Amino acid sequence: MGCNMCVVQKPEEQYKVMLQVNGKELSKLSQEQTLEALRASKEPLVIQVLRRSPRLRGDGSCHDLQLVDSGTQTDITFEHIMALGKLRPPTPPMVILEPFVPSELPPISHEYYDPAEFMEGGPQEADRMDELEYEEVELYKSSHRDKLGLMVCYRTDEEEDLGIYVGEVNPNSIAAKDGRIREGDRIIQINGMDVQNREEAVAILSQEENTNISLLVARPESQLAKRWKDSDRDDFLDDFGSENEDDLRVRKLKSPPAQQVLGSHEAPRRSFSQQTIPPSAKYGGRHTVTMIPGDGIGPELMLHVKSVFRHACVPVDFEEVHVSSTADEEDIRNAIMAIRRNRVALKGNIETNHNLPPSHKSRNNILRTSLDLYANVIHCKSLPGVVTRHRDIDILIVRENTEGEYSSLEHESVAGVVESLKIITKAKSLRIAEYAFQLAQESGRKKVTAVHKANIMKLGDGLFLQCCREVAARYPQITFENMIVDNTTMQLVSRPQQFDVMVMPNLYGNIVNNVCAGLVGGPGLVAGANYGHVYAVFETATRNTGKSIANKNIANPTATLLASCMMLDHLKLHSYATSIRKAVLASMDNENMHTPDIGGQGTTSEAIQDIIRHIRVINGRAVEA
Repeated sequence: MGCNMCVVQKPEEQYKVMLQVNGKELSKLSQEQTLEALRASKEPLVIQVLRRSPRLRGDGSCHDLQLVDSGTQTDITFEHIMALGKLRPPTPPMVILEPFVPSELPPISHEYYDPAEFMEGGPQEADRMDELEYEEVELYKSSHRDKLGLMVCYRTDEEEDLGIYVGEVNPNSIAAKDGRIREGDRIIQINGMDVQNREEAVAILSQEENTNISLLVARPESQLAKRWKDSDRDDFLDDFGSENEDDLRVRKLKSPPAQQVLGSHEAPRRSFSQQTIPPSAKYGGRHTVTMIPGDGIGPELMLHVKSVFRHACVPVDFEEVHVSSTADEEDIRNAIMAIRRNRVALKGNIETNHNLPPSHKSRNNILRTSLDLYANVIHCKSLPGVVTRHRDIDILIVRENTEGEYSSLEHESVAGVVESLKIITKAKSLRIAEYAFQLAQESGRKKVTAVHKANIMKLGDGLFLQCCREVAARYPQITFENMIVDNTTMQLVSRPQQFDVMVMPNLYGNIVNNVCAGLVGGPGLVAGANYGHVYAVFETATRNTGKSIANKNIANPTATLLASCMMLDHLKLHSYATSIRKAVLASMDNENMHTPDIGGQGTTSEAIQDIIRHIRVINGRAVEA
């Protein structure tokens, strides 16, 4: 770059980052001189990153991070150096001037030296943007000509927090009179649609036909509680248009609740990501939930869910979106948009068409990865009235849902030879392990078992097992054990009562879920949930379309109804979840209501009518003769 100095701009001051390569300050050399010096150097490349705030004075004002020795990296950008040094801009926005991209450099690797004095409270500077307060604001225009009064701007940051912000709220405007939107708020969605650039946001806000505007906004809150050496409280509050910490209304909505399938107590909140969650869509006291009927038996079972909800007077309205493997990608985009709008979905399984080309990805997988539904949880429990080989089974299975063999990264390297990539990352392994141990702790469980194949896949599954052990060390009150996946399947079918909570990568979770469902009576009896930091999707545990029994009135509705009960608990509609769950279990205790999959002769319609009758009894209403 012409000037080898990066300026991180802030309204009141500048933060300077200076680079030195092998002791030479790059700002004093031209790019050609620098390249020539580096080409001629026979020594290992040593890069120093010096960072200084103008407010800091004295000898200790610069913090030195060294990247040393040799390796395989040949092309270095300034952004790469910043990432290796783990430097972060103190506050958005950040502007990097003219990235420095030399070529033909000696190879390097890096070593990170963490200066303890870099900040107070530890080196996790990146965490300062993790906690957000979300708020959904609806603004109404009395006529098409009214203006909302929002000035939007685009702000940049080296981290992921790029986006559209409210630069100014005009006095006496609709937004100003509403009072909930403030300068500095980040606009996440407008009318349920994600916005990534200013032009798009202005176009949507300016549409005359839009008289009702729904905005999902976010604002940081963790920065108010911490004192950073490179950014004081007054500067931050000035940036975000607030005069004191009390002005920021705290509405913490932590991560997904502990799962309930057969219990009826209020689910505790989770907190392992420290990220706050926006509420589900709620209008006029009623919740709006996205419903995806799916393929096979999904559509008919969703009709029965609506019927049961209607008789139980559940305050939930469904926004139905149809997704099929035979349609184009427009349907899955509509479904994702609807879930982002409503936060919660009830879903039937979508068939994966094996005759389509490899480039066609599973709709189920697209949904999970697009919404980062990283934790798949099923509660595999013996049900009353269902005769099985094993009794007293009560297992919580936690499956990593977004990586592993489901990365869809495969190709035919040469004719007849196919390579498939299995992706295991430390970040996601730690995340799912933490989820499992938190779930065990909040559910009163005593043991967590990590399922793996680290004896063969020493790097991939070895990393997963290492992460589980690392998290287990923080929960000494919970017993931790690990088990190879092939031995796990044998132990499940011979002595399943030994398991309490199980955590595993993606593919193993798919296999173990199906084995456990078979142990308690089959796929028609077990519900599942997919949780992310923001969204939750509920479905049957085995994700079986039941195509062979579709439209025959013999599908078992139990799993779908129990999944809907999990959804109601997630929405904090616990009394409705309890009444429906009790009715389902009471009906299961009547062998005359058993569908053919569990050895009975009953029909789906008969089972649903019996469940509705039990709901009337539980709710104290007269039972029709």
